[in-house]
Amino acid sequence: MKNNKKRTALYVCPAYDSRMVISFLLRSLDLDVVTTTYEGNMLEEFNTLPEIDIVVLDHLQSMEHLEWCSQLKSDARTENSPIIAVLANENISQDEIAKLKIDFYTRTPVDIDSFQKIITRYIDK
Repeated sequence: MKNNKKRTALYVCPAYDSRMVISFLLRSLDLDVVTTTYEGNMLEEFNTLPEIDIVVLDHLQSMEHLEWCSQLKSDARTENSPIIAVLANENISQDEIAKLKIDFYTRTPVDIDSFQKIITRYIDK
């Protein structure tokens, strides 16, 4: 369901080049974008954030990064926000992923056109 409220994406990524590309893509979909890395407690960092409409976790390389999904789903600002994850580690198993509350995931490399369609599908719900 679309409305007139400007939607906000939380984009988490350690890689500068990817941040630029994906941030641009998210902004092209008329999203305000808040960008951070995997350092520290991101939710404490962003205590002043408005409601987050979608979360994109990019370049996930470890189970520690995946634990952020639990943290996101337990925070009132992000508990109902879809989480889209891009896994950069082939060793993260399907079983490990299934335990998390990720709405959609893919592995690197990401096709930008397909990724844009996925994001659009989730923000248009």
